[in-house]
Amino acid sequence: MDSVTQAITTWQTALQAVSDAVLLTDNTGTITFVNTAAVTLLGQPADQLIGNLLSSLTLVSAQHEHPVADLVDRCLTTQQIQSLEEHAVLINYLGERYSVGEKVTPILLENKVVGTVVIIQNETRYKTLQTEFAYYATHDTLTGLMNRIEWGRHIQMLLATDNAFTTHVLLYLDLDRFKIINDVAGHAAGDQLLRQIGELLRDNIRGNDLLARIGSDEFVILLKNMDVDASMVIINKIIASVKSLKFHWHGKVYNIGISIGIVAVTGQDKAWEEWLSKADVACYVAKQKGGNLHAVYKDNASVAATQYIEMKIIAGIKEAIEKNRFKIYAHEVRALKKSVAFDSYYELLIRLVGEDGQLIYPKQFIPCAERYNLMSLVDEWMIKTILLDLGEKIAKRPDFRFTINLSANSINSASFYGVITDAMNSTPIPHDRIGFELTETAVMHDTIKAGEKLTLIKKYGAFVALDDFGTGLSSFNYIKHFSMKFIKIDGSFIKAISSSEIDQSIVQSINELAHRLGALTVAEYVESKEILNKLITLGVDFAQGDTIGVEVPLEKIIP
Repeated sequence: MDSVTQAITTWQTALQAVSDAVLLTDNTGTITFVNTAAVTLLGQPADQLIGNLLSSLTLVSAQHEHPVADLVDRCLTTQQIQSLEEHAVLINYLGERYSVGEKVTPILLENKVVGTVVIIQNETRYKTLQTEFAYYATHDTLTGLMNRIEWGRHIQMLLATDNAFTTHVLLYLDLDRFKIINDVAGHAAGDQLLRQIGELLRDNIRGNDLLARIGSDEFVILLKNMDVDASMVIINKIIASVKSLKFHWHGKVYNIGISIGIVAVTGQDKAWEEWLSKADVACYVAKQKGGNLHAVYKDNASVAATQYIEMKIIAGIKEAIEKNRFKIYAHEVRALKKSVAFDSYYELLIRLVGEDGQLIYPKQFIPCAERYNLMSLVDEWMIKTILLDLGEKIAKRPDFRFTINLSANSINSASFYGVITDAMNSTPIPHDRIGFELTETAVMHDTIKAGEKLTLIKKYGAFVALDDFGTGLSSFNYIKHFSMKFIKIDGSFIKAISSSEIDQSIVQSINELAHRLGALTVAEYVESKEILNKLITLGVDFAQGDTIGVEVPLEKIIP
């Protein structure tokens, strides 16, 4: 056996182990070799495939069903690598249809094309998962209602057709005493109650109204083509229905209430995110009055008390920045596989210390900071403190990797580019141990500015994690374009994963698609061993939550 023949034999043996379908052709396009995967995909024995022209395969456009270009012929003519530029469907010899990708590479011998290598990737599973995920990404899996992203999309479509005289009413609904039931009776009870509330709300509105679940126990409704006075019939009916609800769980009966914030919206008001903020403020007023009530937002004294509270919070944030009155906590993210590059990293979290020395948690001050564009200053304090002030200490701990959260304010701030540049140029910490974490919503808010920041971060060799993944319809587009290192699966899919087959399917889909696109997955809110074991079974890479470790002051890890 001469050296060329021996090399070809060795090469063909190696190709049998490749999972994609691989075919070799001569310089006429005649098939000379097929691997096992190709035999399976094409539905024909190897001896019946070899000797036929590859052009005899049926490849059609997924959109129009017309035959796609003959890549082998094009490759032999141009002597260049050729790839499909459109989604294609392979119809094999058994009549089975598969979504595929195709790539053809010329085989050169002494500068002459003697054949081609054809790789056909079976993308059917991938396309199916994308279709399934597209649905789940627009709906809350617990209640079946729209999620915030999909609700916002419907709002924008509505605004595009409204005239200046159209009137709608926006309701922001927050359950009263839900946390008590969740803590006392458990998360399973809380989930069941939320399902019942979702059904109750659906039953009390009209078919064309827009209802969504946007938070743990928070819902929004847009009552179309209605003024505030007319909406009171529906609002009072909802409050009465929730108040009369008797929630039974394991022999006990629980009562619950609901607070509703109301905003009148006209067709000339196009900033729906601002409506939501105003309705949230009104809901807060209703809750402060004792709950089970409603409050109407007006741009005057009706919300003065709430605005005063917000101003106090804003003043407190500004003072905390000036006086370094923040505290950094670390929350471990631990690997579930031995095959990943490192065992763990820490998400670094910020806490505001009040004048009385008590910790103020993010949920209490970050919404205000974002609303008044102060979060970029908070993020700047965090970056400078960790990368510069604590840089020498952290650099001495080669096993300590971490992420810093970036807000939408920071992503959208032109000056923040310089903050990252200055800190990364000056920090003694090796850049490959530094990560930045962004929420999916923040990335989606302005993909161009987000892309600029992500490009800068990766230029320095730092890594990027995408938080709250799964809440947006176009999620995977961001991974493809931005090459995220970590994808943190939204906790709403994790909490009930040990008992919910739907959540298991969603997590499995996200995990498979993320891996296909080169990202590692992180599960948040891992609060039990049952959840942890299920995640290991599904092949998720990392986990974060009380079962892994609770948040601890950074000073306990980096003295």
